[in-house]
Amino acid sequence: MPEKSIPIQVVTWNVKRRAASVLDALKSLARPDVLTLQEMTFGQRKDFENYLDDWGFNCCRETQRHTRGRDYGNLIASRWKIDPVEPRYPRKKPAWHELLVQASVSVDGRSFLVIDVHIPNGSRHGWKKIDTFKALKHVVRRAKG
Repeated sequence: MPEKSIPIQVVTWNVKRRAASVLDALKSLARPDVLTLQEMTFGQRKDFENYLDDWGFNCCRETQRHTRGRDYGNLIASRWKIDPVEPRYPRKKPAWHELLVQASVSVDGRSFLVIDVHIPNGSRHGWKKIDTFKALKHVVRRAKG
């Protein structure tokens, strides 16, 4: 007998250093099961975690990493069990590799991988944008599970 599939809604959002209250907009738009955020500052982390906790999300703390010269990072949250996964990079890590994070989400004994990446813009960072896309391609191809 085939396994029953579960519909999963994923929302990804570059919050661009906005306050956690920006998430109120989701209440009328969507009810995500998995949420990936980009450009959340380290100072805002606790506010976002509190908001998400009130909504029944589990935050994967290890998915916001310190970046060189930047005060922001990414966050992956899920309504189900979530664990960090170390990305499998090519031999040479890409520029801004801290902004490419992964987590494993477990639902009813099955798991799936969530990859959250903040791609630098090309107008200010040139080839770092292309290099990040290449690294993402590599990480997706080498992802397990």
